[in-house]
This record gives sequence, structure tokens and C-alpha cells, in this order.
Amino acid sequence: MKIAVAANGDTLESIVTEEYENSTYLLVVDMNDLSFRAYPNEESGSSSELGITRRLIEHDCEAVICGSIEQANFDAMVAVQVTRYDGANYSVNDALHSMEINQLEIIRDYKGGEGMPHAHHHDTCNCGNHEE
Repeated sequence: MKIAVAANGDTLESIVTEEYENSTYLLVVDMNDLSFRAYPNEESGSSSELGITRRLIEHDCEAVICGSIEQANFDAMVAVQVTRYDGANYSVNDALHSMEINQLEIIRDYKGGEGMPHAHHHDTCNCGNHEE
């Protein structure tokens, strides 16, 4: 099984980026032996380009570990049934391990979408769940 990881470097010790499109590398990791290839993100910061998303699709990755994802990339991943895990700020190694033991949250919506985790802030809502 191959897993893609959006990171700020090209090693397993690199940190998973908070925003998928801003990653400097996409690591494609073979979970059988933790061998990997690192691909530079030449479109870093551009949400309209699908360069690294095309790369993970080309490698038939079953999942991606990253931070938030802009809509175009999110939709492309959903179309080919790539599971999206939130591993932002973990090392790549730690994120892969956490994914294997089901401790990473699934990213269910694109950045700014209605189902985006952490989009609900109790300090600014009227839902009655305020902590005093």
C-alpha cells in the first residue's frame, strides 16, 4: 500500500505541512518497507494547480496525510477515492504510525467547506457550548 505525505522536507523526519498546497515535497511511501520517493512541489502555494495531486494519483496512493486542502485538490482526491488524513505538524514517521493505529482524523471537507474540522469555534457561536 502506498501513502502520500505532504511535508516541508524530503525525509521521514520532515514535518507534515498545515496546508497541502504549501508543502515543499510530496513523499510517496510504500508501507510494506517504508521506502519512499520525494517529489518537489513545483506549484507550492498555488491552489489552482493539481501537480502533486496528479503525482499521488499516478502512484495509486490509497491515502494522503497532510493539513487542510483547497477545494480543487480535495475534489480530485475524492474522485479517485483517496482517503485524506490530518497529520499537520507531526513528523512524517509519527503521522504514518498514527495513521496505522487509527489515531489521525479524516479530512472530510476542503478548506473553508461546511464540513471542515475545526471550523466551528465555541468562542464565536451561539450554540450554548461555551466554556466559561
